[in-house]
Amino acid sequence: MRLVWKPLLLILLLASPLPAQVIKATVAVDGMACPFCGYGIEKRLLKVDAVEKVTIDLVAGQARVIAEQGQSIDVQEVRRAVEKAGFTPGSLDIEVTGRVVAGPKEGDLQLRFENDEGSLLLVDVADEIALRLLEFLRGDIPVTLRGEIRWSDAGPALSPEHIEEVRR
Repeated sequence: MRLVWKPLLLILLLASPLPAQVIKATVAVDGMACPFCGYGIEKRLLKVDAVEKVTIDLVAGQARVIAEQGQSIDVQEVRRAVEKAGFTPGSLDIEVTGRVVAGPKEGDLQLRFENDEGSLLLVDVADEIALRLLEFLRGDIPVTLRGEIRWSDAGPALSPEHIEEVRR
């Protein structure tokens, strides 16, 4: 049985920066069928701020981007880059790090960002992930979340599938 959780909000708070960043993103690319297509997408993705490396997988129909050390990738820019290359972006999986803190409303949690702009909403949080998030709520321990970005009129939302403590 899944508990009904309020969506957990990820918000950028520049006034009290805590490290957080989207360090990897894998986007499905509809219609990418040849090396020339892949090359065009790679060129566009390399223009996205903070992207250090792009890997194209033609067989899987995916492009993977990795951030420069200490930088964060803007997932909306990844999506726009695929569109500018003339393709339709599909599912987008990310890996993001930060610190879990209490949100502005009771029951909300945030993952604070330092270098990223905007906010992400955590949705469809499985019970075991929600319990792990609560374990990190009062600590000053960075965590990594992996999951799928879901797009809505309100912007991107993250459905986390994995959480782990960042080891230093």
